[in-house]
Amino acid sequence: MIDNKLTESVRMGDRNAFSRVLDITIGSMLLTAVRIVGNHEDAEDIVQDAYLKVWEKRDDIKSGGSLSGWIRTIVVNRCYDHLRREKVKGSSLPEGQERILVSIMSDDRADGEIEYNEFREILQAVTALLSPVQRIVFVLSEIEGMDNGEISTVTALSSSVVKSNLWHARKKVKSLLKGIYNKYEKL
Repeated sequence: MIDNKLTESVRMGDRNAFSRVLDITIGSMLLTAVRIVGNHEDAEDIVQDAYLKVWEKRDDIKSGGSLSGWIRTIVVNRCYDHLRREKVKGSSLPEGQERILVSIMSDDRADGEIEYNEFREILQAVTALLSPVQRIVFVLSEIEGMDNGEISTVTALSSSVVKSNLWHARKKVKSLLKGIYNKYEKL
C-alpha cells in the first residue's frame, strides 16, 4: 500500500521510497500495459518509460493524491502513444489467426469453458482490431474492471467519450467474434 508518507518521500527525491513504490506497483502496471498493447516486450518498454517519467516529474506528485493512480495514468497514456505510432488497428484478422481462434472457440469441452491462456489469445487478437481509444477503454473496463469514472480519470477522456468508445468497442468485439465463429462453424 502506498501511503501519504511514502508518496511524499518519493516527491522529495528519496530513491529508496521510489524503489518501494516500484516494487508495489510494477506488476499491475506491466499487466495493464500487456493487456493494452498485447506484447510483453513493448509493455516492458512502455512501463520502464513511464517510471522514468514518474521519477523525472516527481515534483508534480500531488500531496494526498493517489500515486498509483498517477502512475497508471502515465502508463495508459504511454500505451495510447504506442498504439497510435504502431497504428495497431485493422479491419480483419489474418486467415491463420482466425482458424486458431475458431479452433479454440469451437473445441468440444466437457465443462464448456475456455482456458485462461486461450481466452487471452482470443481477446488480444480481437482487441488488436479496435481503435487505440476503444482498445484502452475496453481493456480498462472489461479486463481491468475499472468503472467509467475511473477510466475517465485515468485517460482524461470525458465520461461521454468513455461510454461511447466502450459501447463501440463492445459492439465490434461481439461482431468480430460472431463473424469468426460463424465463418468457420460451416467448415
